[in-house]
Amino acid sequence: MARHRLLSRSRSNPDGRPPPARPLGWRRAAAAAALLAAAGAVAGFVIVVASADSQQTSHGPTVVSTSTSTEASTEAATFGSPTGAVPRYRATDIAPMSADIAEFVDFLTSHPNDIVELDVMVTLASLDDYLRVDGDDRTTWHLALYDQCFNPLAPSEPPNALDCGGYSLVFLNESVGTSGVGLHRGAMYRIFGYFSVGPLAGPNQGIFSIPLDPIGRADVLG
Repeated sequence: MARHRLLSRSRSNPDGRPPPARPLGWRRAAAAAALLAAAGAVAGFVIVVASADSQQTSHGPTVVSTSTSTEASTEAATFGSPTGAVPRYRATDIAPMSADIAEFVDFLTSHPNDIVELDVMVTLASLDDYLRVDGDDRTTWHLALYDQCFNPLAPSEPPNALDCGGYSLVFLNESVGTSGVGLHRGAMYRIFGYFSVGPLAGPNQGIFSIPLDPIGRADVLG
């Protein structure tokens, strides 16, 4: 199983003492800024952060998962892999800091520039980990999956882009109807339908980027 190693970052002072504690609001804002900076640098966008209200109303369709387990398989199609089959991946709940993240990422990175079918439920460490990024010529949506932390977290502090590393799934469209990413409930999102997978990029500030471009079912299966 491929693992993508990251360089350690420390938030200690030069004399080894930890820095003074800062309010949780500062920590959340700094983590969100770090995630946006990584996403923007990887994707080459000028960052304009969407307002909190627009982020909350930009979740796309609320859908119900039909997944029952984690599995990888193929489905006959008119295009996709060289054999004419579309690789498929399903998972009921990929949680922050879990081994399921590596398995999911390994599936995606083994199909660069391919069409894949996904039905994946992802639980975010924080609602701040789903972001809309407005660039000069396009808007993208970024979903963060943290799988390791460089620094110890405070009690009840969720993994974040300031202290942790992982992956940002970069959706070039939020939804094309039959394919996309949508809020399921709480901090759980569903990634559903067909996607063209871009190549892995990074890391930038500890975050690897994987582009996913939703494609309509009719365009895949004819």
